[in-house]
Amino acid sequence: IWMYVTVFFYVYLWIDGECNYVWSVVFGLVYIIFYVNEFCDRKSISNSVSRICFVLFSFFMGGYLENSSPAFIAMSLFFVALYRFYQHKKVKVYQISAIVVATIGYIGIYLSPAQWQNKSDGFGFAALRQRFINALNVYKSITILLVCFVVLLVIAFSVKIQIHYIIVAIIFFIGSLCSNFI
Repeated sequence: IWMYVTVFFYVYLWIDGECNYVWSVVFGLVYIIFYVNEFCDRKSISNSVSRICFVLFSFFMGGYLENSSPAFIAMSLFFVALYRFYQHKKVKVYQISAIVVATIGYIGIYLSPAQWQNKSDGFGFAALRQRFINALNVYKSITILLVCFVVLLVIAFSVKIQIHYIIVAIIFFIGSLCSNFI
């Protein structure tokens, strides 16, 4: 890496940051795929050792990054709620356990001293209002992508794609909202 860095502060720090954010998405996708598979009636975790490993992994996913972790936790809650109330199926204990353990991991990262030091001055109404406006501006900058998403959603409904896949797409959009507004 040092050989390809032309100016130290120009590129190197961005490479480090990108690696951090990419890994959080990878961990989140590994975590959420089990909920998607269960919701779409695909292969689920059947043996006890795998379930225990999944629950332990959820702690690391929950405590990895303050933006993506709560989004994936919220997405898993939506999947479990839909699994229970929309599909009328029994929720498995390991699914709820993983959500609880991921939430504990997130609380751990959120309560760390460095996090509180960064956020301590930003809990006033004006700061929260400005953050909300900033989050809306992110979506304003990707308006074309949002329009494409809505158009593709309408097309998916019109060609009668299985509703499971449409719901998964909507939940991933809700996850992006959660991640952005956190």
